[in-house]
Amino acid sequence: MYCQSAAILRYAGRCAGLFPSDPESQLRCEMVLECIAEIGRDLLPLWYKSVLRRDPTTGAPGVPLTQAQVQKVRNSVSTSYMPVGFRRLEKILGERTYFCGERLTIADLAFFVDATQIMEGTFLADTGVGPAVLLDCPNLRALRERVAARDDVAAYYRAEATRPTQRAAPMRRASPSA
Repeated sequence: MYCQSAAILRYAGRCAGLFPSDPESQLRCEMVLECIAEIGRDLLPLWYKSVLRRDPTTGAPGVPLTQAQVQKVRNSVSTSYMPVGFRRLEKILGERTYFCGERLTIADLAFFVDATQIMEGTFLADTGVGPAVLLDCPNLRALRERVAARDDVAAYYRAEATRPTQRAAPMRRASPSA
């Protein structure tokens, strides 16, 4: 059994030919993935409604936030932390077709998944994060559209839409509010 979704993503990317082969592009891909992970870490207090994630021994929320504190964090994340993180990615992308040049990589797909959920309003819905965090990032929005328009990506999403909902395996992830 393997854990750590970022490690699994990189492994799957290598197996599928979606991880660059040259060292400089690998560095660029890793850099983008870390920027995306950093943006995700900024959301942890909203996800867990606490300063820390769940206690690893008891599963209890770690240092719970009050509603006023949650609102303050939501405002900071939506108006400062996430927009700055996405502007950093906008600068990294520049005028390139994809983050690492002309070939799609796991970095583009990782960004695409988060950006699509943000644009659709389904990105950790109760966090209050919406499309405005990508307002100053026209190249990132164009990248999302480019990835969405790919035949392989569109085919995957069509297939997912027709697939029946599957029950989680016995080792389910607990809801953050549980």
